[in-house]
Amino acid sequence: MDIILGYLAELASIRSNFHLLEALNSDWIAYINIMSYLVPWLYFFNEKVEKGGRSNQNILFNVRCSTKTES
Repeated sequence: MDIILGYLAELASIRSNFHLLEALNSDWIAYINIMSYLVPWLYFFNEKVEKGGRSNQNILFNVRCSTKTES
């Protein structure tokens, strides 16, 4: 009897989790798509920094410094 009740409770939790995932489905798909696009670029910029190249942070820092000196 305990096995049957445990099985039914597990089915109920799976069903409620499925409805929760269904509600968040579109948001999660968008998030996963964005991350799958961004992660290779972040890895690429990290490689450039390790090799002594220029990264987004350096460019942003240079732009901030140039705007501060102009004003």
